[in-house]
Amino acid sequence: MTQSKWTRLLAAWTLWAVGSIAMAGAQSSASASSSTAASVATKAETLAQEWFTDNFDDNETQLAMGVNSALNNLSSSDVMCYGVPSVQCRTDEATPNGGCPDIFTAVNASCSCLATGYSDTDTWEFHVTLRTVEGSDSYPTTLTAEDVLAIDSIRTLLVPTSLATLRIVGEGAYPQTITFVPQDQDLPGSTLPIADVEDESIAITTVSLENIDMSSITQTASTFYPSTTLNITLRNCNMIKFGYDFFDGLDNVQYLDMSSNHLTAAYVGSSIAHSCSNQFCAVEVLNLTNNSISTFPTVVFNVDNLQELYIADNDITDFNISSTVFSAIQALVAFDSDLPDGAATCNGTWQTAHNRTFCVVNDSTTIETASSGRSNSLLIGLKDPDNRPTAAEVVVILEHMIHASERSSSSLQSGVWSVTTSEEGNNAD
Repeated sequence: MTQSKWTRLLAAWTLWAVGSIAMAGAQSSASASSSTAASVATKAETLAQEWFTDNFDDNETQLAMGVNSALNNLSSSDVMCYGVPSVQCRTDEATPNGGCPDIFTAVNASCSCLATGYSDTDTWEFHVTLRTVEGSDSYPTTLTAEDVLAIDSIRTLLVPTSLATLRIVGEGAYPQTITFVPQDQDLPGSTLPIADVEDESIAITTVSLENIDMSSITQTASTFYPSTTLNITLRNCNMIKFGYDFFDGLDNVQYLDMSSNHLTAAYVGSSIAHSCSNQFCAVEVLNLTNNSISTFPTVVFNVDNLQELYIADNDITDFNISSTVFSAIQALVAFDSDLPDGAATCNGTWQTAHNRTFCVVNDSTTIETASSGRSNSLLIGLKDPDNRPTAAEVVVILEHMIHASERSSSSLQSGVWSVTTSEEGNNAD
């Protein structure tokens, strides 16, 4: 073989060797990259599965939207129902329905996606009922806005920034004992928002809850409503009283409907003229119909913007009011209450406003209630020194104002806002 041929063979072999080494390196690099990606995906999926199992009791069914915002690196195919609300369940007692992403199906999850009624709209409405044992194994893969959702709890909803109205209606003869749970139940504290958004730019202005049992959550949860809320309905929710922090973050509520509950106080206004010491200083419409209020709620007339007041079907028997309060009633756009008993006596003059009759007395007279003793309300324009409130009554009023102004202090975290206006019911539990 000539020198020239040996030279050409050596050059060819060298090129082949260099190419083989380069290819092997590229394959090794690609394999390492693929392995790293697979490792990241596996870690993200594992975290999602752990979050899901940690936040579901066995055989619990939740109405939910989205997952914990701390769960990063999930692919779009791993997002439950591709971002629409859903009914979710975890149980070892039944075969998953296949409606969840595979990573959640692997931990015995079933998902029923609400396929219609929740896209391209600024209003969400859910009709719910407490899940019974008989319906515990019924989980279709899709549902609609017209369906009644059988659930145990409602998890904080991660809503779109365009959502303006959220309405949840309990279906049944009595308030449904459905609970509310946060996105991450392992976190300490009582903060429990009904809705949230990932970037904090929430736009909800109306939240309506009807026929849902709120007797417990109103006393234990804090910051339940988005700070943007202007209209609140809590109708037929079995409410007795509120915790100090339930309405934290609100200061512009204009419409407040708490009808058909068991409230004994108005929770709106102040006992001092032209002052307001709670979150409802901007209320324009107040509906307290069908509650357990026994004393005429004169304190609400210290809310300067009040235009409509509804207090019919309560336990009020004494319709003696001051002339200042009567003038405030006359100035309302709308008003409704019960009528005085036909045998009621009047130390002033009977006068009519909004087709309702009142015994109007001079502002300098302290009004004694027929059913519960001296009123604790400091009447506007009180002048008679012989009928001023007692020291004990003033203490109760001041305590109420202090509690309202210091709701966020640690000393009041476990308190319950329950100030009544009757002498026999003075308390701030």
